[in-house]
Formats: sequence, structure tokens, C-alpha cells
Amino acid sequence: MVDPSVVKRKVKKMLEYLNELESMRDISLEDYLKDFRNKRIVERLIQLIVDVAVDINTHIIVDAGRPAPDDAYSSFVEVGKMGVLREEWPWQSPRPRVNGTLSSMNMKI
Repeated sequence: MVDPSVVKRKVKKMLEYLNELESMRDISLEDYLKDFRNKRIVERLIQLIVDVAVDINTHIIVDAGRPAPDDAYSSFVEVGKMGVLREEWPWQSPRPRVNGTLSSMNMKI
């Protein structure tokens, strides 16, 4: 059975990371792009948020008696197949996956 206290603890941590990420919102794009520290902070917070989400996904998947996912992407696909996530989430669409690192992405998005 999914342990609600585990999920609650992980969601609380995710919200902390989201709040920290929100604090970066006031940085101008120019300042963001010229200071590698700002970019690293944002990248790391996004990574931590995704890691927590994957932990939650894995907890749900394994609890359902299924094998642990091979990677982060698969964890989202699997919980989507299980009906845990809404169908309109992007990883369930036929669009291609983003490959590479955040550093190779257009930060103006």
C-alpha cells in the first residue's frame, strides 16, 4: 500500500524546492544569462523537483507490484498508464522527448 506519509513528506520537499525556484523569478533574463551561478541554481532546483517526482512515481509503481522503472521518463509514462496522471500531460503525447541537458536549451523560453 502506498504510504501516504512518504508521499506527503516528498511533496513537502518538492514544495520547498518550488518556493526556492520562485525566489529566482525576480532575476532579469539578462542577469540570469550572464551569471552562471543563477543558471546552476535554477538547473539544480529543477533537477531536485524532478528527482522527488520520480521518487513518488517509483513508490506508487513498486507498490502496485510492478517493476521499478528504468529511468525518470519511464516513471512518468508508467504512472500515466496506471491512471495516476491526467492524459493531457506532455509525456503521454506523441511529441518527441527532449534529450540533452538544460545548458543546451534556449533559456529565453
